[in-house]
Amino acid sequence: MLALITHALRVAHSVVREHAKRVTRSPQWHGVRMTAIKDNPRCACCGDTTNLQVHHLVPFHTKPELELDPKNLVVVCMGKNECHILIAHGDSFKRYNPYLAADIKNIQAGTISLQEAAQRAKANSLLNEPE
Repeated sequence: MLALITHALRVAHSVVREHAKRVTRSPQWHGVRMTAIKDNPRCACCGDTTNLQVHHLVPFHTKPELELDPKNLVVVCMGKNECHILIAHGDSFKRYNPYLAADIKNIQAGTISLQEAAQRAKANSLLNEPE
C-alpha cells in the first residue's frame, strides 16, 4: 500500500513539474513533445506505454539551443517502473543522468537491468540546476 501511495505521489509530482515548465519552455515545446511521443510511443528504457514523458539528454537550461532538437529527446515513463525519475534523473528531479543514452543502449541490449541502470544513474547523477 505504501508503495502505491509513493508511486502516485511521484507521478503527480512529475506531471505538475511538466506543466509548471510551460512558462519557461519555447512555445513550440508542446508540439515537439507530442511529436516525440507519437514517434516513440514506448518508454525507451522499459517499453511501457503509460505515463510517457519526454526527457532532454542534455538539460535544456545548459544548452537552450537543444531544447527542441529531436536528437536530444528521449521518451521515458512514469509508469510502474518510473524510468523518468529513477533512470533519467537518478531518483531526484533535481539531478540528471549524463549517461542515459548509454544506459538505454545497455538496457535494450540486455547487458544491464532496469534496477542496475537506476543504481548507476543514482551514483552518477549530476545536479540539474541552472547556473
